[in-house]
Amino acid sequence: MARIFLCFLLLYSHVFAQNSCNDVIKIFFQDPPVEIKRPVDWIKNKKVPNDLFIESGSEEIHEKFFRRNELQKFSIGYLNELENLLRSGLDNDFSNVTSNIFKYQLALTLVQNVPTRGRVLEAITLLEDSLRNGKLPASLKKEGHELLNILDSMIEGPIKKDKQIKQVHLGVYNRCPYCCKGCYFNFRDELQSLNSQKAIVDRLKNAGVEEIIITGGDPALWNDLPELVDYIRHKNLKVAIDSTAYTMTDELARRLSGKISFFGIPLDGADNKTIGKFRRGKKDILEKTKEAISIMSKYDIPVKINTTANKYNINDLLNIAKYISSLETKQWGWSIFQWWSQRSTDRLFEEMFVENDIFMDAIDEVKRKFPDLNIRAGTVEDRSLSYFHINTDNTVENFFDGLEIGTTIIGDLDTQSVEEIVNSPLLRADSAKFSSWLEEPAGTTKNQ
Repeated sequence: MARIFLCFLLLYSHVFAQNSCNDVIKIFFQDPPVEIKRPVDWIKNKKVPNDLFIESGSEEIHEKFFRRNELQKFSIGYLNELENLLRSGLDNDFSNVTSNIFKYQLALTLVQNVPTRGRVLEAITLLEDSLRNGKLPASLKKEGHELLNILDSMIEGPIKKDKQIKQVHLGVYNRCPYCCKGCYFNFRDELQSLNSQKAIVDRLKNAGVEEIIITGGDPALWNDLPELVDYIRHKNLKVAIDSTAYTMTDELARRLSGKISFFGIPLDGADNKTIGKFRRGKKDILEKTKEAISIMSKYDIPVKINTTANKYNINDLLNIAKYISSLETKQWGWSIFQWWSQRSTDRLFEEMFVENDIFMDAIDEVKRKFPDLNIRAGTVEDRSLSYFHINTDNTVENFFDGLEIGTTIIGDLDTQSVEEIVNSPLLRADSAKFSSWLEEPAGTTKNQ
């Protein structure tokens, strides 16, 4: 029996090494359950704290709360149901300990589900009550205080009245060839048609947006990508793309040439072994990345390199820099991001996260030894609550710095205006999204 199990593991490892996560699912399941189609669904949600008191009759509410961040469940509909359950729980005759936990859980739910100013103020009151009563488990108190400090600072921070968002990330596709540890993208079931995406572009233009970065999943897998780029250019907006570039072709590059400010591609190591510690699903990522860069060089497309700094590659940044500096292709720059613990377990956090001082020391060394590289570095703290990321279901998400709360849905374009969402308290007034920084493709006109 042990030999059979070992053979199965070897077979699985061989198949996984040569295929994307979705391909592996197709190989092992004739009709895979929708819950496991998306690679990042395999990242487990955090466990229920060991010191959490679960009173008889409250199990359903706790279960729903601790599963809310699972990708198939994290939605406005699910969070609305959870909010109603928690409010009902507070109205029932539970003990003071359970009611206090419900207040804490309701506060987090309000913060994650279209957090208007009124909802954030209610969340602050609930957190203050739950922390003041001293009935919270120790495992929740630390996070509660951290979140309370963040919410207080956001409510009391600079007012965004009359400020216009200048740059957004627009997610157009819900599949990706890679499985990345800690991926923060929500792979929604919904996909917008090309016409629907054009309508979103129109609304963004009317709201004052000047730049759109097309993301996914991987937008290069979306057949309508070139036509959407053409439409964005026709609207006199700048456009860039963030992709894996794993499926880059001459035809796609030809259709994008002279139209985009940059094509962003990940490079997380100088060899496949280092890359594979973070990005899973393909064994030839480095070769495909180099091939994509070569293709884009042929069509004079500016390349932006994106590196996610983690414990496996933090000492490989100089080798990555050597490779980038050797490229003859037109370069937009190199962005180095500190690995972000979205939806990660404590174990994954310990495996991947690089502390701020180590991260910044590594960045300083690279900048010192390669002064000609246009390096932009961002810590988790720098990027926290600074995003305006539109999902394929038209919800808009932002991300917290290191807290279990992780992602927040700051708005819904199906029911709200762009301006309403921009005024969410959980979008920082000093976010880079309130400024324009993309460059116009050389030798082109905006409506090309």
